[in-house]
Amino acid sequence: MVEKLVNYLIEDLGKHNNYSEIQIEQMKYVTKVITYEMIKFILILLIFFFLGLFKECFLISIFMIATKPFTGGYHEDSQIRCFMATLIIILFIILLSKNTNLDITSSIILNLISIFCIYNEIPIINEKMPLTRKDLIKKNRVIGITNTLIFIIISIVMFNVKWLSQTIVWTCVVQVMLLFNKYKR
Repeated sequence: MVEKLVNYLIEDLGKHNNYSEIQIEQMKYVTKVITYEMIKFILILLIFFFLGLFKECFLISIFMIATKPFTGGYHEDSQIRCFMATLIIILFIILLSKNTNLDITSSIILNLISIFCIYNEIPIINEKMPLTRKDLIKKNRVIGITNTLIFIIISIVMFNVKWLSQTIVWTCVVQVMLLFNKYKR
């Protein structure tokens, strides 16, 4: 239903503005992705709001939005599976951050290992949306590393705000783990 609505609106917009078929297809794709991601984001925030875990979920989501498109990694085949996987991953990160008590040394070590892995592995190219242009690969790499470093620095500077620091550290660790999802069926 969402896809039909998006396709209808973009087709109409494209015809009225004399867009080429390629432009219309690109617009459909981008609009569909943004629409599905917004729906997923809002639903996940609502679920964790009702569980009393909104701030943690929001922070994890912002971290993922700022880094995952540039680092690549784990992807699901359908929107439902993506939604469920994201829900479970966020829940596990929250459980880790609430049930562990990292000291500053442990936080720094985990952050250093995470940034080392990110530096050496990204961007992970998705077969379904392959990046082939070297300039885009380099750009994504720089953005992914920079955005991750910003969160890592925040986690260290804000170490005394335990929920924030621990949530960032564990989000980064889990995101790194998901970079190594190279199993082929």
